[in-house]
Amino acid sequence: MTDRLYHIIEEIRTKMLNLSKQLNDERLKYISLKEENVRLEKELGAVKDQERQLTAQNSQLVAELAAAKSQVVEVPFSLVKKDEEIDELVNEIEYCISQLKK
Repeated sequence: MTDRLYHIIEEIRTKMLNLSKQLNDERLKYISLKEENVRLEKELGAVKDQERQLTAQNSQLVAELAAAKSQVVEVPFSLVKKDEEIDELVNEIEYCISQLKK
């Protein structure tokens, strides 16, 4: 019976050592995951800062674009057409003068 008792004690000891090793492995995983979590939180903070900067920059560019658009003076089509008509008249006058000189 002592052999059987010894065998049971050895099984318990083996299971206990295995469980102890598993516990240590899990603790190491926990520490590793915790460190990764801290690193990722810092990275997230940096990305959020960059997002805020880009959003502010975008807002500024949108405002500048709106200001630039308000300063653009559109030339009505009728003014362009009048310029063309004036050019035609000048050409006709120059032609007439050249004909009179002959």
